[in-house]
Amino acid sequence: MDAPAESFPLMLYRRFRSGETVTQLGDRFDIAEDRVELRLRAAALYEERRKMEAGLVALRANLA
Repeated sequence: MDAPAESFPLMLYRRFRSGETVTQLGDRFDIAEDRVELRLRAAALYEERRKMEAGLVALRANLA
């Protein structure tokens, strides 16, 4: 079975974390920089939440 496709904001975030700038991403995908920043913020919040939930699952497993 195929892995789920990466969402656009998460792809932007991955590329940003790899060194591409907001300006470069905006130019590459023809998106205004403020819109790129919004997508990056949303993806960062999602990643933070996902990591926190994974930590809670691990904690529950250790407590059981």
